[in-house]
Amino acid sequence: MIASDANLNVSADVCLASVQQAAISSSEQLGESVAAIVRKRVPNSLPLSILIRERNLFIQTNKWKMFDLGGKGFLTFDEYLAMEWAGYRVIANPDSRVVTKIEFLTRFLGDPKEEFSGWSTPDQRENFETIYNSIDIIQKGFITIDDLRPRAMAAFNRMDKNHDGRLSRDELQ
Repeated sequence: MIASDANLNVSADVCLASVQQAAISSSEQLGESVAAIVRKRVPNSLPLSILIRERNLFIQTNKWKMFDLGGKGFLTFDEYLAMEWAGYRVIANPDSRVVTKIEFLTRFLGDPKEEFSGWSTPDQRENFETIYNSIDIIQKGFITIDDLRPRAMAAFNRMDKNHDGRLSRDELQ
């Protein structure tokens, strides 16, 4: 791990303050804001496999601080969608509002240049290509938050065990 847990917590508090001050009006805006902060927190100078792991770890470790706007103790669908989108956007081109197929696959398979990454396992690559294709239904070569929305809604509904339209900490593990 790159930073101590104390540094991660301080950084998550900074993320939360930034997000709360930003007058977030959409899931995409929240996801993009958090992704930008995480990109700054975990520098591009790291090897790609470590970069991916550390950025995803940062989001998972601090998801409640960054996405539970107002500290309610649960996530709404819009907050959950923002969290999912931020996870994809942390390794994507920051100048774009989309995630390309290669960026999507790299998030899950690791660095294509590494001999033992998921890229070298045909079954694993095929599984993630199938998932990607289920999101990019018209095969345009990139996905947007709107493309991700139906899959995120299905996942949200599966986790929402008591069907109250929000995810508690127990439901989102």
